[in-house]
Amino acid sequence: MTGTYLELHAMDKELLFEAFAHSPLGMVVLGINGSVVKTNSSFCHFTGYSNEELVHLGLRTVLFEEDYQAIVLNYTQLIAGDLDAFQLEKRFVHKNGEVIWGAISAHKVTTSQADYIIGQVVDITQRKKAEPEMEMLRSFYNYASEGIGIFDVEGHIIQVNKAFEEIFGWMESEVRGKKLPVTPSFTYDHAVYLVEETLKGNIIKNFETIKQTKDGQYITVSITMSPIYNRDGEIVALSGIVRDITEQKAVVAQLESFIDNHLDPILIFNEEGTLTRANSAFEVDFGWSHQELVGVNLLDVEFSPEDKEGIKNKILRGESLEGYETIFKKKNGIAMDVMITSFPIKDHQGAMNAIAVSFRDITDRKHAEELMIQSEKLSIAGQLSAAIAHEIRNPITAIKGFLKLLQNSNEKQLYYEIVESEIARIELILSELLSLAKPQKSNFKETDLRFTLKQCISLLESEANMKSVQVDLKHDENLPILHCDENQIKQVFINFMKNAFDAMPDGGYLNIEMEYCALASGISIRFKDTGCGIPQDILSKIGQPFYTTKETGTGLGFMVSKNIIEGHSGTVHISSEVNVGTTVEIILPKEK
Repeated sequence: MTGTYLELHAMDKELLFEAFAHSPLGMVVLGINGSVVKTNSSFCHFTGYSNEELVHLGLRTVLFEEDYQAIVLNYTQLIAGDLDAFQLEKRFVHKNGEVIWGAISAHKVTTSQADYIIGQVVDITQRKKAEPEMEMLRSFYNYASEGIGIFDVEGHIIQVNKAFEEIFGWMESEVRGKKLPVTPSFTYDHAVYLVEETLKGNIIKNFETIKQTKDGQYITVSITMSPIYNRDGEIVALSGIVRDITEQKAVVAQLESFIDNHLDPILIFNEEGTLTRANSAFEVDFGWSHQELVGVNLLDVEFSPEDKEGIKNKILRGESLEGYETIFKKKNGIAMDVMITSFPIKDHQGAMNAIAVSFRDITDRKHAEELMIQSEKLSIAGQLSAAIAHEIRNPITAIKGFLKLLQNSNEKQLYYEIVESEIARIELILSELLSLAKPQKSNFKETDLRFTLKQCISLLESEANMKSVQVDLKHDENLPILHCDENQIKQVFINFMKNAFDAMPDGGYLNIEMEYCALASGISIRFKDTGCGIPQDILSKIGQPFYTTKETGTGLGFMVSKNIIEGHSGTVHISSEVNVGTTVEIILPKEK
């Protein structure tokens, strides 16, 4: 002991030496000058050095440099008698270079021969390594947004975090050793079930039940229970994570009421795409009962064949979809034009747990649009009639003249060829006019728009000549083939070309450029005229029904053309400058 002399018999010294040598604690004897006198096997194992090496090299060899001065300071105070003993947690350097931690305790021993310092070291490396993780766990426990409670094997509370106190209103000191109240009495079986199942080693996730708060209110909570094991693998406690879902349940109830009473048909799918419910409007409009629909996968639902599964995959990924038009078949096989809207339903953490898909019947609207398109076609055909009549009159005059010549000529073969050529010209003009005017259903097919545009230019060639407009077409040689309705696209081209002619009553130039558009992986078509241009205040109104700058116009032409392009997933943009000209650009993607 410090300040006393040790008088030991030989046997006592031998026992003391044995205790020193084989102690499970690392021990070292230091001289007053800090030299190493003796170390035991545990200390050698802790540092990786032998006793001889430590005696020769000194203790500084195994001390971490940044901690060395702190140990020296305490050592000096111990020698001077300012301290009876000291305890520190400091770093050492193992012989293999690894930094290790030791809990040091040291005191002074006085013998008849000299004074010594006896040091003991406990290896705490593993504890130190675990401290950051433990600190993180403590931080999570204390500041988690969800209530966390630790329970004994009978369900009594051992400790709870702050969020737990906020959810239920009780402080930890008020509920420690107790069980939380439940309501009504039969829900007590739920608490028993949770404890019994968790004691079997099971983890219970998102178990919903009802609990009572300190102020007497009843709340719906979601509980996740898991066992806590000791080192021997025995369950010694239970941990519970509690989340107040009262508001969430109310929102779900409102959502269910909204779905059930909504006029539009609505389907609800889970995150895997399996249908879980359908509202009554869907049953009425499409003919399937709720029982027939539950369990169907979204990928098995038949949309328009043109969808190619793309829209379904977008819905499954949780992407919002608004205003997508397609065809949906009823149970009786009748096809219905519908507009689909979908959106993900997310939980309080923002994770998608369901998908809502609504359908709106747009059959009447589509029919009205078709009538509008046909009306516009007839309007265009009427406007073309004068030019067509003039164009047909010329070959008829030639035919009549050559028929008279045939009566008194020997060059009949030449005259026959001329007459045949003019008749073919008439047939071409009439077929173009009829294809434009007659009602047709959408007929999407692979189309080379270069030839379509050239046909339109040929059809309007006579009108361009009458109005002294020079049409110039430039296009890339390698353009993609588009999947489109050629008749509808032809209607759009003719409409924009006629608008350009009308903007140049005294003649001018219409430059048409067709090139590849990398952004849409499709084609860009620009109609650039040198006409009077459109003022900005009028330009913003272009496309509104019955708004027109022409005396005989209906205002429907641009709107119909824009609808056709958008029906092909394309875009139309118009720009203009007064007395300079107008540019209309159409962008059509490769895939609809």
